[in-house]
Amino acid sequence: IVTHVVVIKVIRLLAIHSILALVGGCLTLLDDVADLDSDISFQAQGILKRFHACLPGLLRRHRVLDQLSHLACQLTPHQKILYYLYGMLALFTGSIKEYLGEPRAVDSVFGEVGPHGEVADRRSKLYLHLLPHLLDARIHHEPIRLILRDCVYQGCGVLNRFIMKFLAALVSILALAAPAFADYCYSETVEACGAKQSTDLNNCTAQYGAVHVVQFDLQSYANAHITRNFQYLLMSTHFGTYEKNREGFGKLYRKLSDTAWEKSIDLIKHNAKRGGSMNFATRKDLTPELIAKEANMYELDELQSLARALDIEKGLAEDAHHIHAEVTRRRENFHDAELSSYLEEHFVHRQADTIRDLAGHINDLKSLIEDPSSASLAVFLFDEYLQKI
Repeated sequence: IVTHVVVIKVIRLLAIHSILALVGGCLTLLDDVADLDSDISFQAQGILKRFHACLPGLLRRHRVLDQLSHLACQLTPHQKILYYLYGMLALFTGSIKEYLGEPRAVDSVFGEVGPHGEVADRRSKLYLHLLPHLLDARIHHEPIRLILRDCVYQGCGVLNRFIMKFLAALVSILALAAPAFADYCYSETVEACGAKQSTDLNNCTAQYGAVHVVQFDLQSYANAHITRNFQYLLMSTHFGTYEKNREGFGKLYRKLSDTAWEKSIDLIKHNAKRGGSMNFATRKDLTPELIAKEANMYELDELQSLARALDIEKGLAEDAHHIHAEVTRRRENFHDAELSSYLEEHFVHRQADTIRDLAGHINDLKSLIEDPSSASLAVFLFDEYLQKI
């Protein structure tokens, strides 16, 4: 309740002083115009008569109006114009502290003018700039509108010069900063925060280097690992049946299946960390026609299945080399050391070891089954060997 009372009092005082400034300015201006020999002097006299007719009622309600009327009668024409202009400026450039205090004499609100034209209240630089011009004016020989016009023009000139210098400096700063801000996250953030509607921040991502250049290749490579995971799983299931009963081969392909699945997940995570996205429909080499053609190529015997696994691993290794080349030397304008290091550490080195192991298994098994009489025993012993490694 106390807060509401204070707010209402402040608003009331602010409204009263605003009205006083306007009324005081109009009274002084009409009073001087009525003294001139012009066509509008009769209209000014009529307005003053109507105002003085209702003045007693206003004086009973607001003592400050009485002070204003008494002060206006004692001012010279020069001082009336000064009070009028400064009273109007106080509404826009004065301190709000003046409006929050108790009502005081009108001269404390509008400012005091000394006998030599010295201004006691120096809070308005614009008022100080207009003062010499006003004191030099012959108010009884020139129409008031010309004096006010010159004063306003001179005051506007001061403001215009300040505003133009400020705008010129601001435009220069923006012009110099615009090339540095182009296509960067900070400039888009500033524009988005200043706009009424949110805009897309296309550059505020984790992408840098050349990761955006090989997005299609990375997505296709991750999908290839997912597909190879299920193909290895089919091969492992085939050798795990009671008919084949090759637990060693089943273990080998199950291990390759798990590795392909883990690498696909790791690649998706790394691509997301670098600001990329994942599209599971992206396929580079594994077209639907090729997948349908390879559908019956997973129920193979032991040697053929090893050859098939070797081809799969070589294909994955070649894809890794292709992506590595795209981000290192093949494209002159793009280079990504982090992505090339990631491919080397998580794919290239491991694939070299896997390809070597599969190639060794193929040659060992081929040597063991050259004698048809001992081929079945050789395959059985080789399967026992795979279970132990």
